[in-house]
Amino acid sequence: MKRRAAQTTLFLLVACLPLLALANNPQTPQLWVEAPTVVEIDRTFHVRVSADRPVTFTLTYADWTVEQVDQALDVQLSARAGVRDLTIEAVDRNGATTTQTVALTPVPPVEPRWVITGGSRPGDPFTVSVRFERDQLAALGSPEILIDGRPTPLLQEGEIFYAFGVAPLRTEADTVPIELRWGRESVRSEQRTVAHGPLAGDVQLLQLSGEVLSAVTPEARELEAAALARARANLAPQPQWQEPFLLPIEGRGTSGFARSRRYAPGGPVSFHMGEDIAAPTGTPIRATNDGVVVLVGQYPIKGGLTVIDHGGGVTSRYYHQSRMNVTAGQTVRRGDVIGEVGSTGLSTGPHLHWEMRVHGLASNPLAWVNRKRP
Repeated sequence: MKRRAAQTTLFLLVACLPLLALANNPQTPQLWVEAPTVVEIDRTFHVRVSADRPVTFTLTYADWTVEQVDQALDVQLSARAGVRDLTIEAVDRNGATTTQTVALTPVPPVEPRWVITGGSRPGDPFTVSVRFERDQLAALGSPEILIDGRPTPLLQEGEIFYAFGVAPLRTEADTVPIELRWGRESVRSEQRTVAHGPLAGDVQLLQLSGEVLSAVTPEARELEAAALARARANLAPQPQWQEPFLLPIEGRGTSGFARSRRYAPGGPVSFHMGEDIAAPTGTPIRATNDGVVVLVGQYPIKGGLTVIDHGGGVTSRYYHQSRMNVTAGQTVRRGDVIGEVGSTGLSTGPHLHWEMRVHGLASNPLAWVNRKRP
């Protein structure tokens, strides 16, 4: 029995040797630090530190010091001009110490300068331009913008970021909320609004024959919607144009954009999504600006249809053509002849139905004419 007890004691001593060695020669605490690398002067920033064991944390930044015993520490600090180092020390109960320094780059606080043009009436396109100073760009991260609650692609030209939007087609005065967000680690934001007036005008009753209206079927609508959805699938993210947009044809306006209309007495009211311009059959139709053709074909309602992607979320559409001179995938230049006026599809006479879409939303085409941006 005594021999067995001695063997057991020896085994326990051998088993405990690594623990005793660790106690006499402790490893230093391991730290994980989450902190920004770029901070805006006089703005708060967040720091989180965690360790693999309970420790006494000491954080030093500028004239501010905090001590706390814990395994994780969260603090909010205010960035100071000229202060570039945040020092973190962690000491465990055995006195083992780890020190880590985080290098910070203080930059002037980001103060965006806003300019919003257009959008005074329902359906009007508008441009949101935001300028940042060059020495502020390091603090931005990837700015993003929300228009009417929807994330919208933000384009960049030098120190200016911009995005296109559309005032919704509504019969009452309203505003479109716009929110800009930025910040590499801690998100900041500013808000603006685009105010627009009511959509005025009487309801236009279109005198369409039963033969013409027979083109409007659920199957035809589904066919055209699917084709347009495919055309929107791979649009160019960046604008492809350098010059102002032009009017595709000269002619007589017969039904303006956003006009309230009925196709039959007592029927539902809808908005006209484009600009109708009457002209003789065969009149050349010109591309309103540079871009790539993403859809061409004859369809039951829209007739001879061409869609051009101008990049940056902007597309143009041309309906009721008698002839199309382009093919899908073709690059066109501003003023190129892409087709001819006709009266195909849901049409009462030769004319061009011309649309300008922004991220899929119909906008007033005439608001683009002679402008590079709305």
